[in-house]
Amino acid sequence: MEEPDKMKLLQLRYFYAACQYSNITEASRALYVSQPAITNAIRDLEKEFGVTLLQRLNRGFQLTEEGEFFLLQATELLKHADQVTEIMNDRGQKRKLIRLGVPPMIGTCLFPNIYKAFKLLYPEIHIDTKEHGSQDLLKLLDRDYLDLVILPTNEIPVSDYNVINFSNTETVFCVSNNHSLANKKKVSIDDCLTQPLILFHSGFYHTTLINKIFKERGAEPNIIHTSTQLETIIQFIRKDIACGFLFDEVVNNSSGVRGIPFDPPISIQVGLVYKKNHQMFTAMIDFIQFIKAGDFLNQR
Repeated sequence: MEEPDKMKLLQLRYFYAACQYSNITEASRALYVSQPAITNAIRDLEKEFGVTLLQRLNRGFQLTEEGEFFLLQATELLKHADQVTEIMNDRGQKRKLIRLGVPPMIGTCLFPNIYKAFKLLYPEIHIDTKEHGSQDLLKLLDRDYLDLVILPTNEIPVSDYNVINFSNTETVFCVSNNHSLANKKKVSIDDCLTQPLILFHSGFYHTTLINKIFKERGAEPNIIHTSTQLETIIQFIRKDIACGFLFDEVVNNSSGVRGIPFDPPISIQVGLVYKKNHQMFTAMIDFIQFIKAGDFLNQR
């Protein structure tokens, strides 16, 4: 009887994708391979090890105990294989990629100058940018889906991450030009307690910050809508549907919106964040040194 082939990385990737999507059909679409290719790869693994990895159901499947254990091992093996590939590509000068995370407001007011200045110096390096809330970006960084993130760093634990602060900004209270508070030079949090608010979704630093400030006042923010889209938030404010909290630089570039400073000010530090003891690739080192030099700040 012919022995099955020894376990291959491709089989592990098929099995991992099936588990990630909880569906072989969806996994086949994501990988651009046939369903039988994935099914046969999993069956070959089961045959090789003499275990059942998946319990087939009428719709989809569920992992067996052995399948749960194997998924943990496969995840670590694939992660290590990808790291080895990146290391060797870096040694061969083929890894010209930075996976960077940026929240929407930083992506609007700071990142364009950073991107432009960096690409002038390193046109061969591709920056693959993901835009999410700060907390979600940190999770992606922790799971090695991102190399670097640019975030508000006020509450980033320096015991867990390397942090390079390069800018300070101020959060202001944002209203339409027709709002009753529009002519005030400064506001306090107490002025905002009863105002209808639009905030970013949970997972965004600003939302966490505002909820914390309101809680310290013993109050709940009057949130009428949340969004992940900066433009949606600006439109709600511009049309006098709700008020919001944005970076001063964002408001300066938004017509029909008035940003009022807080008394005392709500100051935000912005910096580059990356994991400690992380494999450093040449492109990452170039970007870190570029941020440390800070020449892009002169273009603001």
